[in-house]
Amino acid sequence: MKFSKGDWTFTIVAILLLLLLSGILYLDFTAGLEAGDRQQVGVLTFKRRTAERKYSGSTLWQGMETSVAVYNMDSIRTANDSEATITLNDGTRIALEDNTMIVLNFTSDQPAIDFGYGSMQAEASGDSDLEIKSGDSTISLSDSEARISGNEDELELQVQKGEAKLTKGDEEKTVGENEIAGMDKDQVRVEKNPLTLLSPADQSRFFTSQSREAVNFQWQSEGTVTLQVASDRGFASIVAQAPRNGGNASAAIGPGIYYWRVVKNGKASPVRRFAVYQQQAPVLQMPLGGSQFTYRESPPPVQFLWSRLDGVTSYRIVVSQNQNLSNPVINEQLVVNSITKNLGPGTYYWQIQPVSAAEGSVSSSGVGSFSVSQKEDIAAPIPLSPVNSTFVQAVLERNGLTFSWKQDAEIDAVSFQLASDSSFQNVIASSNAGSNVYRYTGTLSPGTYYWRLTGQGFNSSRVAQFQVAEKERLETVLPAPGATLTSLAADVQVRFAWKGGAGNYRLLVSRNANLDGARTAETTSRSSFLEGLDQGTYYWKVQRLSSDGDLLGESALRNFKIERKLDKPDLVYPVPGSTVDMTELDQLTFRWRPVEGARSYTIKLYIMDGTGQKLLFTRNVVGTAFEFKDLSMLDTALFRYTVEANAPGLEGETGQAAFRISLQLDKKPEFITPEVIFK
Repeated sequence: MKFSKGDWTFTIVAILLLLLLSGILYLDFTAGLEAGDRQQVGVLTFKRRTAERKYSGSTLWQGMETSVAVYNMDSIRTANDSEATITLNDGTRIALEDNTMIVLNFTSDQPAIDFGYGSMQAEASGDSDLEIKSGDSTISLSDSEARISGNEDELELQVQKGEAKLTKGDEEKTVGENEIAGMDKDQVRVEKNPLTLLSPADQSRFFTSQSREAVNFQWQSEGTVTLQVASDRGFASIVAQAPRNGGNASAAIGPGIYYWRVVKNGKASPVRRFAVYQQQAPVLQMPLGGSQFTYRESPPPVQFLWSRLDGVTSYRIVVSQNQNLSNPVINEQLVVNSITKNLGPGTYYWQIQPVSAAEGSVSSSGVGSFSVSQKEDIAAPIPLSPVNSTFVQAVLERNGLTFSWKQDAEIDAVSFQLASDSSFQNVIASSNAGSNVYRYTGTLSPGTYYWRLTGQGFNSSRVAQFQVAEKERLETVLPAPGATLTSLAADVQVRFAWKGGAGNYRLLVSRNANLDGARTAETTSRSSFLEGLDQGTYYWKVQRLSSDGDLLGESALRNFKIERKLDKPDLVYPVPGSTVDMTELDQLTFRWRPVEGARSYTIKLYIMDGTGQKLLFTRNVVGTAFEFKDLSMLDTALFRYTVEANAPGLEGETGQAAFRISLQLDKKPEFITPEVIFK
């Protein structure tokens, strides 16, 4: 089918139109991610987890980092279990709890916020009043602190310092310190709470390097109150609660977000929120502790790398040749988490000191160390591969053989040599290599070969060797040679495993040493299962095949045995090697753990003397315990007992243990016969 000129024209126009529309769509998306020339009104000074911002006129939300600027008409929201703090240009602080959204809606230089939903705390300390609008309600703060929560239909205002003016429709009220105003669609309710909370302030943050932080609580109230600390605002999960007579208490609290209040006569104070955070410290990643850098002419570049920390605005790196970091050779402040410097000979110590807008939230890293030394000679190249390896001749001739080595950065070129003797009198191949890899594509007969790297300005490398064989010798892993496998089942599944590279393998298993009538299994992995094997002796080997089915290698012939046999009982009491005090006992109880498949157990007890051992009794027991009450057969001596599991058609392995019987002579035994009896 041929395209006409009109078809080609339509296709080209369609493609150009598609590119144009794609560009317009891209510009539309990215345009919303730029602030443009809008007014900067503050900075995000603290963030935990997810805080997002949407520019005016954009439909896209983007994540925010600490110390980023915020602009007029920005919409800002926090996610679940998140929080953020915004500091406006005039010093006013806005703290957002989780699941909260506001819009920065300034009129000229007058700070104003549209409150959507959630919970926020505002500290108006600037020259201008702060206005917070929600629906038809307006809250005005001047040199005061307050907490606002809810939404435009149901709003609650708690004044913690100073006073606030509340306007709802035509109604205006002044809400004083420690007063709470509740607003719904119909009315405004203002009430004063006699329980005044002092410390910690709402939205306080504590940073600790320990597992817990001692938090001091202070309030004003006459008589006894109950202090409550909870992990939720509804106080359904109280983590600390205690009655207190006085105005303060202290509690050790682990990392988390908490709410606290005091309760008296069933009436609760306003709720305040605080958080305990674990201090973060950077983790030094490069150079590793104790690293050594060497060079011959030019000092080497040393890359410093450390982990990033959330909320950190910059990092100060200090590198010194003194362990106390005095007189640093590097003392720089960076916004990235890596830097590379060339350093001369010596031992160096380094540390990363993070800088965060949240005071106390971070701490310095540990001190790492490394050394740089100058050498007179370039280090010899190091052979990497092949070293002590065996290759199948047919595969090597078909695929070739790649040699690789490690060489100093100051080496420009090396001379590669391959020989059939370790003295390199019979060199098979030699080449000048500009890199650290050489590929050999010739033929090699079965035997041992040697290779090395030479050149000017450095010593020759060590001599490495490898072998070429007609067939590869595979190493078996499971079952171990001569192993005995025990099982209760008549048909057993056995796992066979071996070592080797990727390829095709054939497993052969037979009852005959010549592998006549062998069962086979083929696989591409280094293990295989074979089912339906009964008891007896088996012989096996594994072969490696090429993609064409040619035999490339095989393992030695191995054998193993399968026996249907019960496990050995695990003896519990008397504890093996223990001493049993029979002074207060009137019987001796033998106990052991059950054995899978056992129908009964045979227990035997022997007394040990200088001439050997003497069998005292043999009992067949159905359970896993036997109570021996004929104590006239016992004495203060060394004993040995054995337990064997029994089942029809199955042998059992015997478990055995020795123990000693003792008697406290200060307690009078009761003699009934000339034998010793324990009462």
